[in-house]
Amino acid sequence: MRFPISHKAFTGAPTRLDRTAGLEFRSQQGILKMSNSTLTEGGQVIRGGRNHALTAVFLAGVSSVALFATMPVNKAMAADCVVSGNVIADQTDCTVENSGTISSPEAAVHVAPSSDGISISNLAGGEISGNWSGVMIDRSSNNTITNAAGATISGTDGVSGSAGISVTSIPGDGSEPDGTVINNAGTISGHDFGVGFGYVFDFSISNSGTIASTGADNFASHFAGSSAGIYAYSAFDIAIDNSGTISSVAGTGIDLYRIEGGVISNSGTISGAYNGLNIDSGGWDDSTIAITNSGTISGETNSGINLADINGQSISIQNSGTISGAQAGIYAEDVQAEFSLENSGNIYAAGGISYLYGVSLQRVDNATIVNSGKISGDYYGLFLNGDESVARVTNTGTISGYSYGIWSSNTSLDLVNSGVINGGVQAYDGETLRIANSGSIAGVQALAIGYSDEISVNNSGRIAGDFQGVYAASTGEFSLVNSGTITGQTGVISTSNTSASISNSGTISADLNAIISANGGAMTIDNSGTISGGTYGILASSSATITNSGTISGGVNSIRFLSDGNTLNLLPGSVIKGAVDYDSTENNATNFGSGSYSLAVDNYETALNQISLNNSRQSLIVSVDSNSNNGRLEVVDPGASSMDAAVRGYTNSVGNVIGSILNIDVGSSAGGGSESSGTSALGYAEERKPTGSAAAVQKLGEGTAVDRFGNLFWMRAFGGQTFDNDNDTRSSNYGVAAGVDRQFDDGRFGVLAGYGRIINRADDGSGQTAGNTGFGGVYMRNDFSGVTLDSSLVAGGIENDSRREIFGSDPARGSFAGWYVSPEIAISQKHEVAPGWTFTPAARLRYTAGFYQGYSETGSTQNISYDDRTSHTLEGILEGKLTNQTKLTNGMVANVSLSAALVDTLNLGASGLNASLSGTDFTVSAITDRNLVGGRFGLSGELQVNPQTTLYSGVTLGTYTSEVNSWSANAGVKVEF
Repeated sequence: MRFPISHKAFTGAPTRLDRTAGLEFRSQQGILKMSNSTLTEGGQVIRGGRNHALTAVFLAGVSSVALFATMPVNKAMAADCVVSGNVIADQTDCTVENSGTISSPEAAVHVAPSSDGISISNLAGGEISGNWSGVMIDRSSNNTITNAAGATISGTDGVSGSAGISVTSIPGDGSEPDGTVINNAGTISGHDFGVGFGYVFDFSISNSGTIASTGADNFASHFAGSSAGIYAYSAFDIAIDNSGTISSVAGTGIDLYRIEGGVISNSGTISGAYNGLNIDSGGWDDSTIAITNSGTISGETNSGINLADINGQSISIQNSGTISGAQAGIYAEDVQAEFSLENSGNIYAAGGISYLYGVSLQRVDNATIVNSGKISGDYYGLFLNGDESVARVTNTGTISGYSYGIWSSNTSLDLVNSGVINGGVQAYDGETLRIANSGSIAGVQALAIGYSDEISVNNSGRIAGDFQGVYAASTGEFSLVNSGTITGQTGVISTSNTSASISNSGTISADLNAIISANGGAMTIDNSGTISGGTYGILASSSATITNSGTISGGVNSIRFLSDGNTLNLLPGSVIKGAVDYDSTENNATNFGSGSYSLAVDNYETALNQISLNNSRQSLIVSVDSNSNNGRLEVVDPGASSMDAAVRGYTNSVGNVIGSILNIDVGSSAGGGSESSGTSALGYAEERKPTGSAAAVQKLGEGTAVDRFGNLFWMRAFGGQTFDNDNDTRSSNYGVAAGVDRQFDDGRFGVLAGYGRIINRADDGSGQTAGNTGFGGVYMRNDFSGVTLDSSLVAGGIENDSRREIFGSDPARGSFAGWYVSPEIAISQKHEVAPGWTFTPAARLRYTAGFYQGYSETGSTQNISYDDRTSHTLEGILEGKLTNQTKLTNGMVANVSLSAALVDTLNLGASGLNASLSGTDFTVSAITDRNLVGGRFGLSGELQVNPQTTLYSGVTLGTYTSEVNSWSANAGVKVEF
């Protein structure tokens, strides 16, 4: 069969006929246009030379030439390129198409160095094959090879370098060919290489078909360039986009050696008998390489991706597919560039070879790894063996290895884990090691770290070791912050460190010892969580400072000190289960915070150690046997057991209620007929009242509940709090009171009763006493020529229940009864300062006495017996009140009052409370300050809603010496019957 060679016009005879080069026509007008004319008569047939697949036929007396391949051709080529032999030379931007078969002992189609921009299209069913190369691009640029689905380009023989497509240059000749594009949907194969490049620039391959190296006899040699689906040597700016299959039966799927710049995107399959993908830049600088995989990359006997000797700017891998190898999923060595790996897929190594890595980085200067998928190896999940390298690892997925999930050496490691690391983390010899875990780290040694200048671990997740949870050795500074869980046979070991600090608000637990400090510098432990060990909670062989507000426990001892100069700070909330063994050491300080403590001690030398308390309320009882030096340190803080201040605050609240009731003016709303009277020190000033039923009739217009006999009925709710910051206690009270009083010519007389609750508690939760109380009383008012005299008497009983927390024991509970009495007298005078405005100065004196039974506590290891107690308080008050009364547009009345008072409170009687513990008598403090001076400020008001209903309320704020503050409030409704 025949095919046309050129569309260019020709007139004249052929100028040269060469048996080696084939047939060539030249003239001034161009090159002969070949036609599909049929050979009808004789002519000379000249076969092409060794390097060309085509045979030339010269026909005398006709204007047509037909060229034949050495093998039969079926519509082999349609082209506007001139093909001489099988060579395309001296041409630019022309096209060759093949739908038949082209074959050659060497290169089937050869694009010579003198051509540029050649487009070779091998259509469906087309075959281009050469013993050496199917297509060879020789020092030519900007060429495109398209191999359609169902088409084949191959290099079949086993000669060195045979390839389906080869694109080459000669080093140093200055040609620097670039711009080769290969689009493959069919099959490209070669004995050594499917596609081979050498000394070229800017080439790209888009593959949706198959590119393969088929020479199985190359399996014995896996060195670079031995056998590959795609091979590039000394190439620049490579782009490979694969959605098909790239493979090598004996070597590497893609093998790139001495390259500078490359982009590889795979959504198909890249596989090799040795490596799936190998990149070795041979130390070339300024290389930027990006690898994206959503398909499969695998190496049957070595690595899925192998990176070596890469210098330059960066190399990045993004994987959402699968990368696997027998020795490593990804292996990188001697990378002096920014290395980044982002994995949301699966990277693993498995094949029965020792030292298998999911990802292995050997001497990679600067690495960033972000994993949300899975990285695993039979031995190491992630292996970092650096040379003063830096690695940042963020894991939200799973990293696992049979021996180590992550192993790091000579690398400054910054690890953030919120996923799962199986096999643990071992990290040594980094300048800094920073580990933040909110996920799970588990292994034989879950976290083994050391030989670094600075190590910090922040755990809010789970760290679990078969042997050790955290092992830190030979570091400059070691710090551990734990709010999660750390477990192991030993929870935390810190050894040979310059300094170590542990802050625990979570749980550190162990079968043997929860925390061990061995042969190192000073250790600081701050615990607000739980530290528990089967043997020791904390075993400190070097000096330690332990501050505890949580729980420390041990099967033998909670804490054991093996050296001198330790400090144990016990704060509120502290629970020590098991004795503290001081091991006969000296110069130890045991400091107790506020509250009560019962601390068991072993081998405690009383005379050689120091104990300090937090406040003057506390009492210390040392019960240590002089022979064994075992015993208890008892710290007693009565805390909230005293009800003196609470009862005083309660009677203040009741007194304020009485004053506000006396403020109700039974006769003032009737209009004329009354004359000015004195002012109530406990309320507003009064006017002189009419008597009997006249007063009742007059008061109906204000909405007060007054019967026909002139009796006033009332009910109020009240409450208040006192904050004693100096003693860290607060008392609260609330209740309801009701009463009735009657207006007489020169005064009023009333009775009241009520019920309430009083609570006194320590701010640190160390104790609380609460009581239910019922009370009753009388009150009266008398007017003497503009001066008002008020007096009252309130008395009640109270049933109390106490709970005192013993830090290190169950709480101590008790109950006791008591009663109290509080008389009060006040004098005041009202002055009108402007229309609707009045000012009332007043002086008041109140005495409160409380009488409480003795009682004994139960339920703890520190049960105290208390004697009876009596308290006495005298309170003097100088007050000024400014009141405004306004008549609203609807005819109703509103009153607003502002008050200020100077208060002096004197605590009388004994300041101590006699008590005993285990036969030892002592006195606890019930009064810290004899005298309190301060001020109160009040705001109160009444609003007449309608003729039948009036709302009223008031609030008082107080502040005093010794950091005491208070407030009280009351509110009520008056309804006309």
